[in-house]
Amino acid sequence: MSTKNNKVISMPPLISEGVDKKMINRFNNDSNEYVTKELFNAHIKRIDDKINDLPDKMTDKMKILLLKEREYQRNQQKETRRFLWGTIGIGLLSVIVSIVIAFIK
Repeated sequence: MSTKNNKVISMPPLISEGVDKKMINRFNNDSNEYVTKELFNAHIKRIDDKINDLPDKMTDKMKILLLKEREYQRNQQKETRRFLWGTIGIGLLSVIVSIVIAFIK
């Protein structure tokens, strides 16, 4: 709420939330207490543009998340393969060493 010439002017709830500062300043600087049709239409067009851009932004964000998930899965697969081959290698090495020691004795 703002006071103008000892008269209380309340802003309509449509523009009191989520409006950029330029629009609020234009509203406060006008001599009348109502929003003009041009200001209202500009605000509605701006909101519509933002809503129309959401699917493109969401698609891009989903692609990025999927790529990160794929990279994480690949790294997990590499780690699992290394663990298995390392375990198999150590097992085979111990078997070979024990066979060699058994023939030497």
